Amino acid sequence: MKRSDGFTLLEPEESIRSWWRDRPQKQKASVTDQAGVVKITEAGDPLAWIEPLVADRYRSDPENDRDVLARMVEKCSRVMLNGRVKPAEAKKYWQRVLDMIPDADKAFDFCSLDWELIWKNAHRTHTSNGTHAGSCINLLTANTQARLSLPKIDLSLFG
Repeated sequence: MKRSDGFTLLEPEESIRSWWRDRPQKQKASVTDQAGVVKITEAGDPLAWIEPLVADRYRSDPENDRDVLARMVEKCSRVMLNGRVKPAEAKKYWQRVLDMIPDADKAFDFCSLDWELIWKNAHRTHTSNGTHAGSCINLLTANTQARLSLPKIDLSLFG
């Protein structure tokens, strides 16, 4: 299998395979929410912070909007994790992003319309021949901040 960093992984020899041990299964952890309901979750879920973050940032928005946004942030965060962004960096990124967006509906629009292009540009720049010294998360953060700070155009002037 050829990796993005130029290395090719080869099939291990049989003598090496005999050393292989599967990881033990993750244990289930229980978490009690504010209503006293016990939820069983995967121990060590790197994205368990998303729902509480969205609920905290957009308390006054409808619950349905918050739920849809949380699923969208989770989808984007999984892409980030697959792109080798650390879970703590992804959390910090989304905390900043959601602080900059006033409501859950606009945050969903950002996630579904703008984020993927910003991510692809940052990831492509980071992985291309070392032309940028910063990490992908630094590029993603800078490009997101630039995008979110652009002035909004009042389209009513044209209609």
